[in-house]
Amino acid sequence: MIPILPPTREGSSGKAAGRLLHLDGMRALAAVAVALFHFRGEVGEVLGKLPPAVDTVVRHGYLGVNVFFVLSGFVIAHSLGTSRYSLRFLGRFILRRQVRLAPPYWATVVLAAAWYAGDPHMAPARTGLTTLLTHLCYVQDILGYPQLLDVFWTLCIEVQLYAAYVVLAWLAQSDSPRWGMLRRDGVFVAATLGSLLMAWIPDAWMSAQVMPGANGPAAWFPYYWYMFGLGVWVRWALDSRRACAWLALFLLLACLRAGGFHAAGPLVCVATAGLLYLAARWPRLSRVLGCRVLAYLGGKSYSFYLLHTLIGGASIHWVLAHQPHTAAWELAALCVALAASWLAAHALWWTVERPAMRWSRRLSITG
Repeated sequence: MIPILPPTREGSSGKAAGRLLHLDGMRALAAVAVALFHFRGEVGEVLGKLPPAVDTVVRHGYLGVNVFFVLSGFVIAHSLGTSRYSLRFLGRFILRRQVRLAPPYWATVVLAAAWYAGDPHMAPARTGLTTLLTHLCYVQDILGYPQLLDVFWTLCIEVQLYAAYVVLAWLAQSDSPRWGMLRRDGVFVAATLGSLLMAWIPDAWMSAQVMPGANGPAAWFPYYWYMFGLGVWVRWALDSRRACAWLALFLLLACLRAGGFHAAGPLVCVATAGLLYLAARWPRLSRVLGCRVLAYLGGKSYSFYLLHTLIGGASIHWVLAHQPHTAAWELAALCVALAASWLAAHALWWTVERPAMRWSRRLSITG
């Protein structure tokens, strides 16, 4: 129904070719929001000098994770399109995503384990071999092992969401184009609706009956599927009026969930989905979100997200260990933390993430 208008920009080397740069811009903003939330406890004097609205935004910066989940759903639906699914396809798709995302994650896991191994104040259970292995396999949250870094749990959920998407799409496919679309909509409507309604089901019952594990439903993808699903439905709504109607329904239900539980998370998902849809219809908005600065930062946002608590946190502690906790020094420490995190992110991107991206492109999911 509505053609996608990706704000790609090709330089002389064509490095940006094929990228949806407005998504990179949204990733950059979400990553910075999460980082400010994590740094907030160390820079209270600075935040005390700012308008209360700014402090409110920073206090809710953790909801940048919700933005990531919505964007992931959009990207996966856009990347796979109307592909035909088979068991071979599913396996190669998961392998390709792992080749793309796992090396930076694994490198950061090993770095964090080595970093904390020499800390006498760190509990041995947090740096032990078993903890390291559960992280490498994305199951630390399910099995109840402590997180090496606060952000790692989200990678576990992302892997589950990717796998769930391709399995649901495989189950929903049909040889008939007409019935295939109806079947696809039915399967994904049920999944998205179920995830939205989970908020009204007691966690204790879900843990005992459906999603066991040390951390209960929060360690499993259904709890977050509606976020991912909103991104999927935005992509499909660009091509189908029926999908657009379903998207409107889910946005309304997410707003009702936010109102019923006084929760900001669903509203952030609604705003992200709305922004994605508007960016596809309004090229000017796409160009703003895909400007050079945001596109550059967004291209490194995955590495930044992985490293900021480790590198940024250490930077803040180093600066403030030698200086008083005044607003001026806290602002300086915050700037150093952000700069150090982006420099470390660029290094990780160049040495690990960039090669991983090249390797993943060499893997055909249809071969």
